[in-house]
Amino acid sequence: MKGRRKVKTEKWRIKSEQERSAQELLRGRAQTQGRFIDIAAQAGNKMEPVGRLAG
Repeated sequence: MKGRRKVKTEKWRIKSEQERSAQELLRGRAQTQGRFIDIAAQAGNKMEPVGRLAG
């Protein structure tokens, strides 16, 4: 057998499980709960706080 054997990792499975659970959580939220998340996603980095507000 030539070359190295490929190491099987579980990173991709874990990543897909995390994405799936996040999508399920976001589907279950009420519209008023996600308003802040929606506004932040639309505004992008230009609305990020700076200075003392940046936390």
